[in-house]
Amino acid sequence: MYDQSHVMKMLSDPEIVKDVHLYVSKEKAGDDVAPPSKQFDISLSNHSNESVLLREGGVYAEGEGTGQLTMKRPQRPLGRSKMLNVIQVTDQCDDDNGGCNNGEQFALAHESEALDNEQGQDHNQVDKEVRKRKRTSLPIVWNMPKGQRIVVKCNENSQPIGDEGAILGKFLGTIARNGGFCPLNINDWRGVKKNSGEETILQCVQTKFVYPRSCEKWILKSIGRDWRKYKSSLKDAFFKPAIEKNPNIKRKALYKLCPEDVNIDQWRGLVKFWKSKKGRALAEKNIISRSLVKNTHNAGTKSFACWSEDMRQVDPEKKRPHRSQIYLATHKKKDDANAENIDRNERL
Repeated sequence: MYDQSHVMKMLSDPEIVKDVHLYVSKEKAGDDVAPPSKQFDISLSNHSNESVLLREGGVYAEGEGTGQLTMKRPQRPLGRSKMLNVIQVTDQCDDDNGGCNNGEQFALAHESEALDNEQGQDHNQVDKEVRKRKRTSLPIVWNMPKGQRIVVKCNENSQPIGDEGAILGKFLGTIARNGGFCPLNINDWRGVKKNSGEETILQCVQTKFVYPRSCEKWILKSIGRDWRKYKSSLKDAFFKPAIEKNPNIKRKALYKLCPEDVNIDQWRGLVKFWKSKKGRALAEKNIISRSLVKNTHNAGTKSFACWSEDMRQVDPEKKRPHRSQIYLATHKKKDDANAENIDRNERL
């Protein structure tokens, strides 16, 4: 656990308690307010000294007075379990507004809690079959007991680092794909942040994490990037194949292609923009810009800030690596047997 003074400093800034009301036009509002967790059947105990560890085949709760908790899903290879720094926060609005963190009072709980990297490491498999990475849903974080917060530490640039920072980044991705917080039918990210949208998003993050106030700019920027990526992935998966098959396809036919986890009204707004002259012109411009990118990174889901921190920890003198060193570490191809990759690595 980080020094208690470090946590106190992050919680020292007074925050205004606000009543937040989300407008969700989808019939099943619960699908938009929180990511679907149908694959999991988890009921956590309310015991304050509980430690949760996700292992192969199920979820186990460790602590006094706790029993075994099972998770109903097919067994698959899981990534390593991660011990995260967690504190117990007592907020007045936990009972009133469903877990809004105002940072007024908190009590230190157990020093660490084990949470698993829910999406798993697909490369840890016996066979060599290529498996695509599944979408991250993080039900363990969304279903954390009320009042518990994961403590996130940041570097000098206010960027999250460590395992807690990695979990925060993945959690922000689930918010970006949540139509209740980030509507897809808005064309500009700045429009999402208007009308209390920014405050609503930050209050949601504060119910699960404790972080320095200077990190809020990075949080919103990260969600905006993931929000644009999500819309692009929807276009590649549903819109483009239909257009390639039938260039004259009507909008009504495209409306019927709405994914199950996307609000139908938001999907219609997306289709209208993609079919408009402005949307087609922007798509052509982005295709040209993307073609100019020659060297893509292979850092995976780990942020460059986490790469920098890991490299600093490995260094005997604990020196911060130069950005050129980070670039080389995150852009070199691992397949040295490929002639094209060998030439590319030499040029780097």
